[in-house]
Amino acid sequence: MNTLRVYGKKNGEEKMIFSTLADTPASIRRAKKTAKQHGYEITKAVRAGTSATMFREQDVTEYFLTT
Repeated sequence: MNTLRVYGKKNGEEKMIFSTLADTPASIRRAKKTAKQHGYEITKAVRAGTSATMFREQDVTEYFLTT
């Protein structure tokens, strides 16, 4: 199962601003809308997933910002 975590910066402070279990185009749009509503600049997006044998994190910031 994949998790999408989005980090943003506001007033010089970076923190996680959005997290969802679904990693879909709709969740990307919702995360961008949420960040904009609250005045955050998106700095990083991470897709984290698990399988039967391992845990993996993938930086998807470039994809996230261009979608």
